Amino acid sequence: MRPEIKNFLENSSISKVVYDLKKTTQVLDSMGIRMQGILGDMLVAAHMVDSLSRRYDLDYLLGRRLNRERMKAEKSVDPDVLVSCENASTILELHELFEKQLSQNESNEVYRNIEIPLSETLARLEMDGVKIDTEKLGSISKEFEERLSELSERVQNLSGEMFNLNSVVELQNVLYEKLRLHEVCKVKPKKIKLGNRMSTDEETLEKLSEHPIPRSILEYRALNKLKNTYLDQLPTYVHKNSGHIHSRFQQTSTATGRLSSEHPNLQNIPVRTAEGRRVRAAFIPSTPERILLSADYSQIELRIVAHYSKDPTFLEAYRKNLDIHTLTASAIFKIPENQVDREMRSKAKEVNFGLIYRMGPERLSIVTHTSKAEAQEFIARFFEKYNTIHSLQERFLAQARKEGYASTLLGRRRYLPDIHAKGLLKRMAEGAAVNTPIQGSAAEIMKLAMIKIDQKLEEGKMESRMVLTVHDELVFDAVQEEEKELSRMVKEVMENAVILEVALKVDIGRGKNWLEAH
Repeated sequence: MRPEIKNFLENSSISKVVYDLKKTTQVLDSMGIRMQGILGDMLVAAHMVDSLSRRYDLDYLLGRRLNRERMKAEKSVDPDVLVSCENASTILELHELFEKQLSQNESNEVYRNIEIPLSETLARLEMDGVKIDTEKLGSISKEFEERLSELSERVQNLSGEMFNLNSVVELQNVLYEKLRLHEVCKVKPKKIKLGNRMSTDEETLEKLSEHPIPRSILEYRALNKLKNTYLDQLPTYVHKNSGHIHSRFQQTSTATGRLSSEHPNLQNIPVRTAEGRRVRAAFIPSTPERILLSADYSQIELRIVAHYSKDPTFLEAYRKNLDIHTLTASAIFKIPENQVDREMRSKAKEVNFGLIYRMGPERLSIVTHTSKAEAQEFIARFFEKYNTIHSLQERFLAQARKEGYASTLLGRRRYLPDIHAKGLLKRMAEGAAVNTPIQGSAAEIMKLAMIKIDQKLEEGKMESRMVLTVHDELVFDAVQEEEKELSRMVKEVMENAVILEVALKVDIGRGKNWLEAH
């Protein structure tokens, strides 16, 4: 590349507008260029203006936003040159359009101070990637294969016939035609469209799981998904040159503003089960001399609820470092706090995280393994103790109905065109109206922390690297000599990303793999 172009790109006093800053940063980095003076990213701006759209490519934006089609090149014009010139013109026009719309939506602060710098942070995180132990994954996969075979044999012995556990039709025949489990367990399964037959989905099998066959089927499916989705697939994403996995973290795929990941998706590795957590054991430092460091926000969404609701019990719990799940268990089971056992606390945890998002009694009964009547009683007692949280939800709904959108702590808006609709669309919009201020605000806090940590790593010329972001957790590939300073810096930055009514708390862990560190 010519020196004058490099100087132009690295000159921070010259403003630049791009499409897909993350990818642009990565391409220029491979050429030894650190672009400065970024004013806007049209991919991110398009998402912030319309988070419900499924397309943000330039061709779509050209037609949808600027109401025109691609120019056709004359024979004397190089088509590639024409496309490049037209793209540049389109990006500039979109910038002018989106600037006005972001100002009208009062979203410029989030766009400028969070999303633009985050694109560059994510670019570096993706380029570093994370190392995995493919032999470890292979060993676990073989073990799971044996367990799947044992589960299949057990189910067939219990049912008294040979059948394919992966066949929905054959499973329906065994569960409902032969064994009549819906009648035995007094459960009314959902109907599925295909053939108007009864469902064998996870929720239905959970309801039937007092019988050993559905319980074994659930275990079989969970292991099978882990094996096929992660144990067998993750090694195929290892880059031949770096030896690392370079997942892509997307800013434009969720309406709440949460990051997602793809190729591969590392956000959905299960952590609730022992088998799911074992996948994390295969994520390791880039060299044997390094360690992995995990920094995890503790109950960030419940702390945000405490901030918004000003609920006295929530505020006291977090200010005095009390266990909010034990307090909730005491309320819903009507017993003193010192009589709450592990199982009660576990159910209370599901109640806390479920009811802040308006989970209904049917779903709550499944996740707490209780009857629907008991779940309804839990809900009544929860809102009796935390009536300010119910008021908060009503406040979120009222704002959404009046304004047509939900907003986060820092001002990101999620428009809800179906808030005045009927039926399922209305219920989904109402769920989003309550979900967005909590989950979206948690996402913004994490983003602010990531940006600041990235800056600190660079300013301190540290060799340690941020390699993963998974919901409320950051993972670092750390040089052991930097561990103490890195832990201190990360904890300080994350806990002070924003100031809430209650303090943010971050737990730091270390280990030779991600499972140990978390």
